[in-house]
Amino acid sequence: MSPYNLKLYVTAEPCIMCIGGIMWSGIKEVYYGVPSKKVEKFTGFDEGFKPHWFREFKKRGIVVYGNIEPELGEQQLHKYINDGKKVYKPSR
Repeated sequence: MSPYNLKLYVTAEPCIMCIGGIMWSGIKEVYYGVPSKKVEKFTGFDEGFKPHWFREFKKRGIVVYGNIEPELGEQQLHKYINDGKKVYKPSR
């Protein structure tokens, strides 16, 4: 348990790999803009299977604030893609 009041601000809802890292990091609050479904639609990135992640965060004392100015986050995702940046897409 971290003695610090750590917060994470991110453009998009955390993917499954990020969720694991957040749970063990000591972060107590997560703020995100764009929900996973839209991230997947725009980028093709597979966010992973995330059943009950809000509930699991809550059990660990992590508070999530989502859909914060999603239009701005969507603009950033579009800019990233339009600038030719690589989006990780593992083969299924």
